[in-house]
Amino acid sequence: MTRTYTRSWPYDPSRLSADPTQEEIGAVTSDNEIYHLRLDRNAMLAETDWMASGDRTMTQAQTDYRQALRDITETYSSYLDVVWPVKP
Repeated sequence: MTRTYTRSWPYDPSRLSADPTQEEIGAVTSDNEIYHLRLDRNAMLAETDWMASGDRTMTQAQTDYRQALRDITETYSSYLDVVWPVKP
């Protein structure tokens, strides 16, 4: 049987047997959806850090966009279901 490890990094391979079941794989990688969601969210926030620099005032759209990005991990638990906010 072939098993697929999608978006499975990082995981602790020592927690898997030599021939893991899908259930065992799921147990080891269950928190990886949120991990990958945070990685992409953090990259998007980093792209907009200039908006929040101390010498300028953000527009309401910029403030709302950055807040929506920060809230994404509270709104979604699956990477596949995420509806990303539109960058202003």
